[in-house]
Amino acid sequence: MATSELLENAAVSVPTSAASVYKDECIYCFHSPLNENGLFVSLSSFHGLCRRHVEAYAARTNEQLYLHIKMTERAPKDEPAPMEEEKVAPTKMALGVEGGFQLVKTEYDYDYAIAVLPALEMLALDMVPARVREAADAVIVAESASFVDDVAAWEGENIKVSDHAESLVQLDNGVKIPPSGWKCAMCDLTTNLWLNLSDGTILCGRKNWDGSGGNGHALEYYQQTGYPLAVKLGTITAEGGDVYSYAEDDSVKDPLLATHMAHFGINVAMLEKTEKTVSEMEVDLNRNYEFSRITESGEDLVSLFGPGFTGMVNIGNSCYFNSLMQVLFALPEFRARFAATPAVDAVFVATPPHEVVSSLHAQLAKLGAGLLSGDYSQPKPAPLPPGADPPETPKFVQDGIRPRMLKYLLGRGHAEFSTKAQQDVEEYFRHVITVLERADHAAGTSDADLTHLFKVTLEDRYQCSASSAVRYEDREDVVLSINIPMDAATNADAVAEYEARKAAAAASGAKPEGEPVSAAIPFDACLSHTFAPSSLDGFYSSAIGARTTASVTTKIKTFPKYLMVQMRKFSVSADWRPIKLDVSIPLPLDLDLEAAVGRGTGIADGETPLPEEAAPEPEADPAVVAQLVSMGFSENACKKAVILTGNAGAEAASNWIFAHMDDADLNEPYVAPGAASAASAVAVSEDAIAMVSAMGFDRDQAVVALQQTDGNVERAIEWIFSHPNGLEDAPASTAAAAPVSDGRGIYTLRAIISHVGSSTRAGHYVCHIRKDGAFSFFNDELVAISKNPPLDLGYVYLYERSVQVLQSMADLSSVEALVAAMVDLTRLSDPLEQLPVAADDASPDTPLRLPGLEGALHAADELLDGFDFFGTVLPSMIASILALPTLIPDPNLPALSQDQPETLRLSRAGARAVLAAAFLGMTAAYERINETFMAKRQRIRVATVVSDDDNDNDADDGAGDGDDGSWVGGMFGSLSFAAVMASGSLGVGMQRVLCMLAYFHHTVGVELEGKLEICRRVLNELPPIDWATSEARLTDVDVALNHDIKIEDVAHAGKHIDFANRHLHIGCIIPSATQEEVLFSIRPELFLALLATESLLPHEAVVIRGAPLFARYSGYLHSFRYAGPGVGAGSAAADPTEIVAIDAIVAHSVGQQLRASWFQRDLNKAYLGFSGFLLNEPLSSPLPADGWDPALISTGMWGCGVFMCNPTIKFCQQLMAAAVAGCRLVYSTFGKAETARSHAALFAALVAADASVGQLYRILQERDAARCDPLDAYIIRIVSGESDEGFAEYGTRRGFGWGADVPGGGSFLVRLATDESHNHWASLLVDLPLELGGLRCFTPSPLASTTRTTGYAGNNAGVVKPQPDAPLPHVRPKYRLPALDALPDVHALDAVLISSPAAMTALPYLVAHMGFAGKVLATAAAADFGAILLRALVREHEAAGWDSAPPADFAHPAWADLLPQDAQAWRSLYSLRDVEVALDAIERVSYGQIVHLQPGLTALAAPSGLALGACCWSLESLQHKVVYLAGASAATGCAPTPLDLAPLLGPDVVIVSNTAPGPHNAPVLPQPSDSITALCSVIGATVSSGGTVIIPVDPVGAVFDLIETVTAFLASLSLHTVSQLFISPLAKEALSHANIASEWLAPELRDKAFVPTPPFCFSSLLASRHLAHYRSLEQAIALSPFSFDPDAPREPKILWVSSPHLRAGPAAQALALYANSTRSSLVITQPLDETAFDELLAPFHPLALRVVHAPIEHRLDAPRLAQVLTHLSPGAIVASSALGLASSLPALAPTLASIPVHELDDAGAPPPLAATIHLAAGFDKVVVPHELAATSAKPLTFHATAALPVTAALVPDATRSAFYRLQLPDSGADPFQPLGILYAVPTATQLVEALHAAGIHDASLLLPDTGSGLVPMDVAGSSTTPAVKAETPAAARLGLPCIIIPSLAGSQLVVGPTHLQVKAGSPDAHSRIAAVLHAMDSFKVL
Repeated sequence: MATSELLENAAVSVPTSAASVYKDECIYCFHSPLNENGLFVSLSSFHGLCRRHVEAYAARTNEQLYLHIKMTERAPKDEPAPMEEEKVAPTKMALGVEGGFQLVKTEYDYDYAIAVLPALEMLALDMVPARVREAADAVIVAESASFVDDVAAWEGENIKVSDHAESLVQLDNGVKIPPSGWKCAMCDLTTNLWLNLSDGTILCGRKNWDGSGGNGHALEYYQQTGYPLAVKLGTITAEGGDVYSYAEDDSVKDPLLATHMAHFGINVAMLEKTEKTVSEMEVDLNRNYEFSRITESGEDLVSLFGPGFTGMVNIGNSCYFNSLMQVLFALPEFRARFAATPAVDAVFVATPPHEVVSSLHAQLAKLGAGLLSGDYSQPKPAPLPPGADPPETPKFVQDGIRPRMLKYLLGRGHAEFSTKAQQDVEEYFRHVITVLERADHAAGTSDADLTHLFKVTLEDRYQCSASSAVRYEDREDVVLSINIPMDAATNADAVAEYEARKAAAAASGAKPEGEPVSAAIPFDACLSHTFAPSSLDGFYSSAIGARTTASVTTKIKTFPKYLMVQMRKFSVSADWRPIKLDVSIPLPLDLDLEAAVGRGTGIADGETPLPEEAAPEPEADPAVVAQLVSMGFSENACKKAVILTGNAGAEAASNWIFAHMDDADLNEPYVAPGAASAASAVAVSEDAIAMVSAMGFDRDQAVVALQQTDGNVERAIEWIFSHPNGLEDAPASTAAAAPVSDGRGIYTLRAIISHVGSSTRAGHYVCHIRKDGAFSFFNDELVAISKNPPLDLGYVYLYERSVQVLQSMADLSSVEALVAAMVDLTRLSDPLEQLPVAADDASPDTPLRLPGLEGALHAADELLDGFDFFGTVLPSMIASILALPTLIPDPNLPALSQDQPETLRLSRAGARAVLAAAFLGMTAAYERINETFMAKRQRIRVATVVSDDDNDNDADDGAGDGDDGSWVGGMFGSLSFAAVMASGSLGVGMQRVLCMLAYFHHTVGVELEGKLEICRRVLNELPPIDWATSEARLTDVDVALNHDIKIEDVAHAGKHIDFANRHLHIGCIIPSATQEEVLFSIRPELFLALLATESLLPHEAVVIRGAPLFARYSGYLHSFRYAGPGVGAGSAAADPTEIVAIDAIVAHSVGQQLRASWFQRDLNKAYLGFSGFLLNEPLSSPLPADGWDPALISTGMWGCGVFMCNPTIKFCQQLMAAAVAGCRLVYSTFGKAETARSHAALFAALVAADASVGQLYRILQERDAARCDPLDAYIIRIVSGESDEGFAEYGTRRGFGWGADVPGGGSFLVRLATDESHNHWASLLVDLPLELGGLRCFTPSPLASTTRTTGYAGNNAGVVKPQPDAPLPHVRPKYRLPALDALPDVHALDAVLISSPAAMTALPYLVAHMGFAGKVLATAAAADFGAILLRALVREHEAAGWDSAPPADFAHPAWADLLPQDAQAWRSLYSLRDVEVALDAIERVSYGQIVHLQPGLTALAAPSGLALGACCWSLESLQHKVVYLAGASAATGCAPTPLDLAPLLGPDVVIVSNTAPGPHNAPVLPQPSDSITALCSVIGATVSSGGTVIIPVDPVGAVFDLIETVTAFLASLSLHTVSQLFISPLAKEALSHANIASEWLAPELRDKAFVPTPPFCFSSLLASRHLAHYRSLEQAIALSPFSFDPDAPREPKILWVSSPHLRAGPAAQALALYANSTRSSLVITQPLDETAFDELLAPFHPLALRVVHAPIEHRLDAPRLAQVLTHLSPGAIVASSALGLASSLPALAPTLASIPVHELDDAGAPPPLAATIHLAAGFDKVVVPHELAATSAKPLTFHATAALPVTAALVPDATRSAFYRLQLPDSGADPFQPLGILYAVPTATQLVEALHAAGIHDASLLLPDTGSGLVPMDVAGSSTTPAVKAETPAAARLGLPCIIIPSLAGSQLVVGPTHLQVKAGSPDAHSRIAAVLHAMDSFKVL
């Protein structure tokens, strides 16, 4: 759209007075109009955006017009500095406001323009239309949102108008006040005097905290008289005075002050101010009080700048907020969630743009990114006051940040925290914790909640003094408040002497001499006082049934990771005045709190618990309660005080209230101590319940909370969050708080927050944060090195749990002790706060275990010679850690950030030290290095959606972790071994730990030489390559192909390739063993790259040198095992081998891999990795001797494992890259010999053709994406110059492959003779599946009639074809079914056999539509699950609304190339009634049950192992045994009963159906374990980023195993709380049937039913609400607690959705809903070919969500099928030609070479009834020799039997020019016609001669006779000429050529141009006769 058009049409708004205009800073960061690029304010939403964020914002919102604001600081005016006396003293405890401490003011110039997005064209204001100018002008003059908020919140402690001002009664007592000479009426004080406005009495004010001020007589007078108002004399002017209301206990305004003063004869207009107001006095006091100590103002502070040292500007009494946020964001957990680049990106992407300013998570991420970026803490010269001279030493300051939005959100709605008043930081911390917890609950991100890190559980023990019985109660808190016992001061005498001096000075009006003296109190005394037993009166003892006294003792039951300790410095004096204790309490840097106060362990042995009996409700004196309420206290607090003071009166109760003002439960209803908690009987309204439930809590929780809070909704919500353990009577729900963290109570000090001032309501806060053992000082925007941290003057201290491993070697002398310590240590590691426990039922008192570490230690004792962990290895590791400052003296190491080609070099000894610290969980030991890397994570990337999925210029296409280019974020890895240590004691995790132990063992005492070099390489370092025209010759590349070696076995190669993840080693260390993970385990020093390297971009690689090979191994993935020391074990030398990390794309299909952008991406990756060599500096040891080759690269099947790339493509790419880079390759195929041979043949062809890189590139790029023939064969044909005609194999021309979903599957008609004479036959139909793949022709119902366009579009015929930019049609689809109409008589069928639930989906057509009334056999489980499948199919079809759409017009020409045959094979779907009719016809059988179908014929079902109830059928007649091997699976560890071959042994014929595709017709699918690994990898990555995973599945079958597998995977990563939703019309029924189908389960699951235990995890998941089932997506959206908004903040979940054909049902709806969600993923698990996969998703493009094809194929593949068939030992094999068994089986199993394989040619025909199998023949392909065809009459008529003549024609065979094919006509053919291969013999006479020569004399020829049918002629004696009369018609035919049709039934041969039979007389004659035919020279056969 042109700019002019856009200006006219784009939406703009004029801000009203109520609108919020965000023009101070960017809503995503803290860039302001002062930044270089200014600020862009949307003229629609009025959101401010910086240059970095405006384009992404515009793309997401379509807001295109912005006001650009640029501010420039004016140069200061050259004015003289003000005289000292001109300076105005502050009158308020505030910064930068009127009356407060003033800052240097700066003036600015403003420039405005209009910015037009997306081109970012800048226009002057006078160049835009009037409506745009009007909106811009309104934004310019509008007050910013932050200013409006400031005005609303300020001023400080808002002074209100007194309630008594207008009604004040002034006594007419004649008192007149003189203008001077005032004195207190009750003492001699002449200062700080207050005039009572009721009667004119002058009295002195209160005493200040330091002893100054008055004697409190004015307050005493109020208490005597009740006269409320007084004004301070000396402060009264015409503008007002300092008025105080004793009744309201606050400073107030008196608007009638002039009138009230005139009553006493005072004219206020004549008065001048001579006294300081209360605020001014407070400023004076606070400016002196502890200020110099706490703010270190006497020190020469050295300012700090850069990442992590960003200050926060005071925006008006916000120092408490600034200090707390600095402390919280110093914690790694807060940084990881709200400051690390990937996390910030994820939060911003998850938050809708218009909600960013109101999203707590988004604003926390904004603050975190701002604090850690370093962008706002760059040093700049400090501004000078006007006229001031520059200082001799320049001073520098930073801009800092102003987090107004976050502060506003945290305080929103709170009476105190929403104001600009100063706050108590401890109270604010509690509030922040509550708000964070609520926000996570509301957003569904409770799994990421960080508040549990602070939660401490306190245990109160009550012991009745009368009975000694005890009761234990737990309570949870986030702050540990410590009492301060003043009587424990160690300098009491000095304090008393100072107080005396101060009192004397106050009496004389002077200041006290000497330094102030604070009470010095030991911290131990404070702890002892806090946790000392206390006596409780009025305790109700249920043991004696009366009230008595009790002893109360408190202990800490759980020690959180972070402990917030508050020193209770604020109290109340005897006259009720709030005071701050003047104390000095040094807190220790290291604190063993568990040893100091003990751990609560609950009731002890020998203690008698108090009976559970509610105490009688005590009664409070109502008169006393009323008196207290009138003083402003809550009724609950008053009742509680009166009761607990024994109704002793108002004074005692009020004293109790003041003493307990800080109690969290002060205002909660009174509960008698010791009484068992009971639900309140308070009646609650339904409205209140609804309001609480709307917050996400269930009804039970809402009722309990409202009962506990007298029905108050706000307090009820507070109560739920503050009582996570108080809902025991309510069902468990998602509102339950996260479990508290626990560990040893040993702590180290992390931060101090200090308060300057006499009251929490005033003063100033600063904080000191400990980093790397040193403190940094944060005083708003001032950040400096702390030289003297105030350890004794803090108010709140933050401690972090630690373990003093280095000081307690003696305690680690056993495996158990080490593991116990490691549990604590690993909990401190960065990525994982909680580790999985060894047993699910472990009690809280059961120590957690690290089985992976334990198992590795025990294994190391056996496998490593001389291994002594505690004697040598551990001390060596600790020595390395202690030497870290020496080994790595400079912590400012470069982080290898994206697009920065840098090299990091570390000494290998330093690398070992870092690894030792990481292994032992001592993050603090290497934190300074880690912090350096963390600081580099600066860039904030907002995900961008690639709108054109076919854009070949997209450089980011195919991100290495499987992203499709839509995500460009980066991350650094985490060096934590917690996950592998916590994994199983025998698994992969343990083996990886063992590799680390081997490394540490082999490096004990070894002075490691050389350096570890980690180099980031960028493509632009190399010359650019035009791959299409490159003349580099492939003949120049030496390639050694091997299948029996590993990459690391090639020790002399200069480079070894790491098949990397985009996030190196997936960014963390988990119990997994891909090629990269194995590589890191055997070369442990590579792990340092995780810490230093940001995620790879498409044009980057990482090269690592110096890391030796310390271990050998065996296996891969789950079979990985440590196998002994490597070549580097015990050597000091560095390894010169370069480890080259290059990440491949994750494959979707061959076609996508060959897309130019994707293909070039990996070509460039390989070229970058292969090119050049580091050797930037010489190694400390010489290079290896002869044989080491720096140009030799050891590589292999890069990306062909879990990334599922095509092996031929990856081989070609690496070959091409090596040719250009000039390298040689050693290429391993990892045990795949056939792949090695295939690659060798391909390479030989390329060399023979002297092919160039450009030629191979063009061949691959020109390949038709729809082809499915083998890629290597295609390349060989093209480079060899052969014609490709006839070799291009396509799935079909129809647009989808019929055999793709069920290769070789379908329906089979089996005719079996049931008697010896073959007079009686049985007709059996086996399986009736619908071909649901045909639905891919139709429009998905969620997209029907939409305006979206796609690369695949429709027409009025309803067919989806490649036709860009056309709307998708909405037509009623049809379903492709077996060719049932081709059956001659459906009633002639004797039975239908069903092998699986999916095999009965067409049964309703046969039974309900065609009236079949015979037997239908299926196992009971197959019938049950098939019923679910059929009903779900119909319900989803109905829900799609297809019945109301017009039908597809199959007569339209558009369908011509899509239909393989006549449209009669397509039908409308049946109804639910039809389904029920079909189900009623099923006869249910069990495995092994023999069913008599008719006399002489039985059927038996044997387990096939594929699905619950799936079976193979064994059919036995009197003479034959036929086995139907359908969908068999040899997979282990799955739910179904395993494949049982015993009942199937020894068949005459095996019919093979429904096996896995093989290399003959499709690429080999990955192994199920690889696909499951890929599936789990996608799930882990997606849910970790808060996204949704969509997995389309059938509601029965593999979904049961998949849920089990995924649940176990989530638990292994501590993601077990991620919710799974199973959405299908019959989801509940499917789960229920699976749990009760014990008979059909594998033995290990079946045994659970007898315990009894549910065999699947469904029950526990449903009970814990981690799994829920819904009948539709609409129901899930309406009823589930989750948001289905794709843009909603973090809410990870997994959707198992039915209808994997993606044309209707939940799967299609979910994909349409999440199509544009970059955080979500779609995983397709069906084994589809490339064409089918592309068509499945075509209508939904473009897709922003990640799409991964992880085909999970458990059916028998060709090798396993060969093993099964060998075991069965059949006489013959019948299968679809699509399976290619005739060619593949002999190569796989030589014993099968002699078994005839009869292939049914179903090309072009539907797989149902793909061929008719008749046991009297077995073939459907007839090839006739050319010479025979030339002599034969046409058409030829053949008789299968005498009664069924069939006419056929000879047609040329397209595959062999010398042969003709015998083809049945299109009509009139008998579907039961037995056809076969034709043996050609010149004459019948020659046949007889050959038979005689072979000694066959017991056969006879049956010659046709036109008159009498067949005329027998014996082949007997030695005569060579049959005795046939010459005149007979038969005799005339003896000289004609013969066509012989072999028969499988009996021992007959059918011969002749019309008919001739050779009948054998002995059982073996058939095979003998066949041998004769093969031996004849003139015999022709195909």
